[in-house]
Amino acid sequence: LKYRSRSFDRIFLCQAIRHRHMAAPNAVAAPARTWAFSTCAVLAAALSALLCGYAPNQETRSPSTGDCASAVVVDDTASLLQHAVEVLPNHGGHRSAHGGSAHQAAAEGAAVQQQRDEGRKKPNVVFILADDLGSGDLKVFAGENNTIIETPAIDRLAEGGMLLKKYYAQPLCTPTRAAIHTGRYPIRYGLQHLVIKPTAPFSLATDEPTLPQAFKAAGYSTHAVGKWHLGHNTWNATPSFRGYNTWVGYYNDEVGPFDQYRDGFYDWHRQRRPNCGQDCTETDWSAKGAYNTHIITDEAVKIISDRSSDGKPFFLYVAYENVHTPCELPEGYAEPYKEKVQDRTRQIYAGMVAALDEGVGKITAALEESGMLDDTIIVFGSDNGGPLAIPRNGTLATIVSIENTAAGGGKDMDRVLVSCGDGSWNQDTGATNFPLRGSKGTLYEGGVRVPGIVHYPRKIKASSTFDGPFHVSDWFPTLLSAAGVSDVAERANFPLDGVDQWRALTTSNAEAFEDRIILLNTDRFQLGGAVVQGRYKYYFGGQLDPGIWQFPPEVAAARGWKQDDTLEGDPIWCPSGCMVDLKKDPREIYPFTPSATDRPELVSRLEEVRVVYNELVEEAATPLLWQDWLNPQADKARAVAEANGGVWTPYM
Repeated sequence: LKYRSRSFDRIFLCQAIRHRHMAAPNAVAAPARTWAFSTCAVLAAALSALLCGYAPNQETRSPSTGDCASAVVVDDTASLLQHAVEVLPNHGGHRSAHGGSAHQAAAEGAAVQQQRDEGRKKPNVVFILADDLGSGDLKVFAGENNTIIETPAIDRLAEGGMLLKKYYAQPLCTPTRAAIHTGRYPIRYGLQHLVIKPTAPFSLATDEPTLPQAFKAAGYSTHAVGKWHLGHNTWNATPSFRGYNTWVGYYNDEVGPFDQYRDGFYDWHRQRRPNCGQDCTETDWSAKGAYNTHIITDEAVKIISDRSSDGKPFFLYVAYENVHTPCELPEGYAEPYKEKVQDRTRQIYAGMVAALDEGVGKITAALEESGMLDDTIIVFGSDNGGPLAIPRNGTLATIVSIENTAAGGGKDMDRVLVSCGDGSWNQDTGATNFPLRGSKGTLYEGGVRVPGIVHYPRKIKASSTFDGPFHVSDWFPTLLSAAGVSDVAERANFPLDGVDQWRALTTSNAEAFEDRIILLNTDRFQLGGAVVQGRYKYYFGGQLDPGIWQFPPEVAAARGWKQDDTLEGDPIWCPSGCMVDLKKDPREIYPFTPSATDRPELVSRLEEVRVVYNELVEEAATPLLWQDWLNPQADKARAVAEANGGVWTPYM
């Protein structure tokens, strides 16, 4: 297969794929020739898919060869054989040396292969999403000496799969979750800035096609567990109306890890069937007093166990609360770190990561015990970078945490602004994105470049890395391609921004989409915008947050650093655009204006990217967040929750 040349392609494929309407072969030596031709056609169909890079359920040219006509839609070897049967010409009833026609011989081969593949179903998909996990808090990404946090389960997942080294999310919770579910940038539907508050009068647009809907249409059983955070102002916005057969979890963010309250109202629910509205959705009071991360893990394990016996492929979305605030956890998780780091905030945070890792371990163990691990694609990642404090003035980089806590009342009022212990390092949750610059809520690498792992023993090479750019919106087309599932959405009105990277992942082809422009956000409202293309990052507008490089306390102690040594750079402010060479300057210390250099090719490159960026700015929908600032529905939302027994519920 290393000979991928066009001449090899032409010689070996016997014209069986390129020309469906072929003249009957010469009558001379017809039986022998017909059999040889059919055998060649069968091999041609299989090799054509391999050589030309045909993706399942797509009709497209391969980017690797660019010379393959009339693509074949294939899911497995049996389908290849069957396709070979279909393209063979009618040979006028000539019999092969085995006593049957060419068509019959190939059909028999397809039947044999079908029997071999019998029982092999489409892969399951388990998508595990951590919340606010810092890129500097996993050794597989940060390095052995840059964090004390132990994550054996996540490490094993990485050892058996692939690390995504240039994996980009949006800078906050809601936008990332929206991009995962739609395969489209949040600017398309107004969710590009900040998050959906409990009383918000909007949600992810209910006409947006979603990833679980696509899997469900293909016969998958679809389930979600944990944090939703895509809106609940109407019932149609809740998970069971967006493609999930079942869901258990909470609508908002920052719910109490043990009491399940958010801004004074209870927020834990269960939907047991599709389109489960007011007459069906249950308030799950049994969760009260239990630890949310444990509940989410137990529910995910139960779903896996239930699915192991029904033979139906499933899509499971597991959205953990850890390691988001409030920073609370059961006894025992933080204790191992008391001797490793003195800062109490960091101890608690490390314990929260340990609880998350324990959940990942139980999920993978459940898959292994049920015999489904090798048949399951597992995706693990974070929704954004870790939140950091700004040492200069002691304020949080994510003001949302302050607003939500202070405005809540009720059970939330006893939480301090930094409810993650009494650490002296002036952190937010204790997370770190070191050595990357910036925090959750910013467009710096520390805010948007996050940990990512994909595990699938049948296709993904163990202990591998992928250095190509990958955006969270890519999961929509990539996972559908991996599962051989068709996208049934009408894309004329909902064009995808994500790209299918399954072939790039399975072949470790990091250069497949190297020149692609990835939008991190636009600057229509003077909040700063940024895109990534290849080794370069482009900033437009601003002014951005100053951005810091905050190292973990334990690393500082080991190296003799003090908190005052935390680096804080000048804010990036580029009204006319500037660039960062991420290959030479991964910490974003030296942004530059191309016109100030002696490299005219960079000036041209910036202008080309600016054209694309400006088009995205013009295409961007007005942020729905602006509706929330003067929200006439807030009082109604709370009144409905009060009348509902003190439980958050749709109110419009």
